Amino acid sequence: MSTNSLRWAAAVLFGAACQVATAQTPEPILLQCVGDYWGEGIHAPQDAFISPRSDGLNQEYTIQDNKLIEAGGGKTPDTVLTLCATTSTTYKYSNDCPVSREQYISDWLRSTDITPEGNPAFKRYKGGAAELLEIVIVDRANLSVDWEQLTGEPGNVGPYDKVHKHPTFQPFVTSSRYSAQCKLGKLKF
Repeated sequence: MSTNSLRWAAAVLFGAACQVATAQTPEPILLQCVGDYWGEGIHAPQDAFISPRSDGLNQEYTIQDNKLIEAGGGKTPDTVLTLCATTSTTYKYSNDCPVSREQYISDWLRSTDITPEGNPAFKRYKGGAAELLEIVIVDRANLSVDWEQLTGEPGNVGPYDKVHKHPTFQPFVTSSRYSAQCKLGKLKF
């Protein structure tokens, strides 16, 4: 991508941010991205399913108002994430803004009960985000996207907790990631 293309893309995205700041309704922005997808386990047992690597995958994102819409491609519903934070060069979107990646992982790994009644993570996070946390960082300066979905897994059954009268679990987290370079596209209405 040429330097002029990068400057133009950054100017368009900056203009959209300025419109949000001045309470005007900005035009939606379509990002057409191509990148790599992979998975990893965090304290995962060796037999856990981890998504294999896949390169050159296409994904579209639409930035509209304070939302990021991840296209489902007709196979799954679109995912809508809320704008959580901005810097001079990035937007951060998530399905649960107050929750950080590190906090989610730590809370899930400390879980000893996977029932909604007994797991504090289920009570802490809205909308069942104890099961998954999705975070997308859009870099406006170089038109790139970094997407991550963290999923808490119960793991293997451990020893029976006689005090709380339930089996314990050895939880782990799977991370699915997508890192892509994008270009601006034209929306079809």
